[in-house]
Amino acid sequence: MLIFTSISIIILSFFIIFSIIPGYRSIKKIRQDIEVISVDLGVSNKIIPAFVKAKKINEINFEPNLSFPNRKRLDHERLPGLLNKFQSIALKHKLGITDNKLDNSFLSKQSDSVSIILGLHGQLQDFRDFLISIISLPFFKTIETISIHPGKNNSNIFSINFKINVETKHE
Repeated sequence: MLIFTSISIIILSFFIIFSIIPGYRSIKKIRQDIEVISVDLGVSNKIIPAFVKAKKINEINFEPNLSFPNRKRLDHERLPGLLNKFQSIALKHKLGITDNKLDNSFLSKQSDSVSIILGLHGQLQDFRDFLISIISLPFFKTIETISIHPGKNNSNIFSINFKINVETKHE
């Protein structure tokens, strides 16, 4: 009888231990899930207000208040003096010119724009003012490329490739 009782107690204790351990593991898993969800909620609480704000900004009706300059086309007869004009604008803004090229290939293809490449050196603020002056010209079309490299004596070397509108020749 003692053997039967001891075997019963051992079997009962194994049963209790093996039934409690899986429950403990599932409680640990639930706690981990709660931590993950809490972190996700924390991230969501940061993202959702930003999304709501961005959506409100997106719904704002935008009406531009700045007027765009009336763009005109430059006459072909004025092209030869054009590089001198850019040189005087550069000097006005305390920039030195290292290179100036006018793409003459547009003449053969009857294009409505001409590409100009200018190499300049000076200070970045002066280059910014130069760009504003160039863009404000009535025959300015687009800026194709701008490159800025450090130069000597605390100055920079700039290269700009831009296009201007020109009258097309009708033959």
